[in-house]
Amino acid sequence: MATGLELDFTAFPQGALFVGSKWEPLTELSSKKPLKVFETTAKALLSAPEDILTSKLALPFIRKFNTAWTTAQIVQKKITAPARDATGELRFNSYGKYAWLSNFFPTIIVDQAKKRVYGTIEAGYVAFKADLAGEAEIPTEVCKTIDGKSAKRMGTSIARPPEPESLIEMERLVRLKFEQNAKAAELLSKTAPLHLSEHTADVFWGNGNGSVSGAQNHMGRITERVRASLNEAPPLPPTRTRKGRRNRK
Repeated sequence: MATGLELDFTAFPQGALFVGSKWEPLTELSSKKPLKVFETTAKALLSAPEDILTSKLALPFIRKFNTAWTTAQIVQKKITAPARDATGELRFNSYGKYAWLSNFFPTIIVDQAKKRVYGTIEAGYVAFKADLAGEAEIPTEVCKTIDGKSAKRMGTSIARPPEPESLIEMERLVRLKFEQNAKAAELLSKTAPLHLSEHTADVFWGNGNGSVSGAQNHMGRITERVRASLNEAPPLPPTRTRKGRRNRK
């Protein structure tokens, strides 16, 4: 079976999927591929050595793959942006149409600062906790999974680092996620000016299921800050397809 190690990133400037036993270029029809194909591709990429995945050649490829993966989930009606006329609060967790806001949402995150690659924000945060706790084996394992729940379980025994370190690291990871996934960033921009609230039992990161007085909802607040910064950034120039047509998506 081929792995990310055997992939020549320069051979697929438009990105690629791992189908069967070979790499195939991404096309406009890729969004209709079974989501299992995207999951298999992500696992193949994460199997490559991290020095390859964190190289300058890999990042453009991974950004295109992330965008295609999230687009496929939209096309196949797994996730969506809120209605244009929505007001008030948007509650999200790892289930349902707003799961793309969750730390469990699968998207490849290249962490060039730490020379690591994660399959979810949760994996990156668990690796961070493990580093501080001196648990050297956990980052190697957690960085290979695209399952946010599995990543969380790997870090359950490690206490949350103190503030502000934990908040700073989480915001850094959230920023990387949206900077490296144009479709997720587009969805996020469409949530403005809604208040974002992580609807979970956690009273530090979430809203305590909306029933706990004093719940801090740090994930919602962090995501709002990232949204504000991304919305202030100048738009990217339109790209060109292989036929020379302008693509403003």
